[in-house]
Parts: sequence; structure tokens; C-alpha cells
Amino acid sequence: MLRSLKGRSTALCFSSLLCFWLTVCGAAGSFAAEPEAPNVRLQRLATEAKTLYEAGKYPEAVAPARELLAVTEQTMGEDQQLVSQALSNLALLLQKTQHQNEARPLLERALKIDEARFGPTHPGIVRSLTNLALVDQDL
Repeated sequence: MLRSLKGRSTALCFSSLLCFWLTVCGAAGSFAAEPEAPNVRLQRLATEAKTLYEAGKYPEAVAPARELLAVTEQTMGEDQQLVSQALSNLALLLQKTQHQNEARPLLERALKIDEARFGPTHPGIVRSLTNLALVDQDL
């Protein structure tokens, strides 16, 4: 999903995270009986953050985005593609709320994950490079 940030295109991937958890974890029957199982919690957080973002309530979207990152790291491990997406989403929200200094390290980490997965010259790292450049421009 593309969103505009001061007239520039940036990717916000809450939908990707939500779709993943609905598809993969939502099908796992062992989670269904637990209250606030990891998949349910991730779905709730992704939906909440996305809804707040789309409503322009950026400061309110930061808390669920932070929690979404933490739960994604706990569930998937720290160096997974979904963690990179969660890092980028949180960083873009922080940028929207004028916290570029907090956003930069998150985007650097997302870039490292993407480079490890795709390689340093693969088109798959474009999102991370672009988002990092936009934050640097605002610093």
C-alpha cells in the first residue's frame, strides 16, 4: 500500500502483516482456543495501527505499531522479513510524528534484514533504502 509523506511515496505494510497472520497463523487451530493468542494479537494490532494510520491519527498509531513489532519479533525471530516490514511501518509513523531520530535506527535495521535476505544489489531492498533516504532528508 502506498501512502504519501510530504508529497513523496512511501510504503506502509500493515496490510502485508495482517494478511500474513490471517493466512498462516489464523489457520493454526492450536491458537484458536487461547485468549489473545499470538495470531489474534497480531491481527488486532495490525488492524488497529492501520485504522489509526488511515484516519490520520499518527501519534495514536505508534503504540500498536510498537507492540506489533515486539510481538512479531517474539513470534518470528528478529531477522525475518515481517520484522523488517514492522520496523519500516513504525519508523514511518515516527517520522510522521516528527521523531526522525528514533526512526533512523529502525530503518537501518530493516535495511540490514532486507540486505541479508535479498543481497545488497537486489531490488527487494528498495523500500528500505527509500525510507531511509526520506528520513535522512528530514533530519
